[in-house]
Amino acid sequence: MRDDLYAAFLPSGQVLRYASLDQFERVFYATGFSKSMSSGWRVGLLVCPDHFIDDVLRIKTLSNMSTPEFGERVIHHLWTHGEYRRQIKKGQQQLYRAHERMRIALPKIGLVYPEHTQAGLFVWVDTHQDTSQLALDAYSDGWLVAPGHLFHPDASASTYLRLNVSTSSDAFLAWLGDYLNH
Repeated sequence: MRDDLYAAFLPSGQVLRYASLDQFERVFYATGFSKSMSSGWRVGLLVCPDHFIDDVLRIKTLSNMSTPEFGERVIHHLWTHGEYRRQIKKGQQQLYRAHERMRIALPKIGLVYPEHTQAGLFVWVDTHQDTSQLALDAYSDGWLVAPGHLFHPDASASTYLRLNVSTSSDAFLAWLGDYLNH
């Protein structure tokens, strides 16, 4: 579940996982800390049914699925001593403020802030035009955006644009508003 790497940024209690519904009887739960702590550590976490633990450890040992012990120890310390929880809480608060800023800014440039949006890193906005050309024009002007077709299995055209709420600057939003209103 790759998307679960971003789950730490959602407010507590909003994430429903198959593994928790299953009580870890048949479902494996895999996540990591590359998005929430440090991309360079590449430390992951796997929770699985008890009867698979020996097999998982054997596969980990015999394959290249290993990480430096230092990173594992640091993550363990941060997690067990509360630093991880405090850092995530701080990140959640910053994301909440970023979403509130987007909730106010998007209507000013003619876009609707989608109410179904979770408090994660991204917001999907409907530009009502093909975002492939928009992305090319944005790139020509020095902006890097994620057009919706990148997220379709068949790369079909899309009017949706994925924005990172924490890095979409006022300058970019002004550019986007000008672009959409021409």
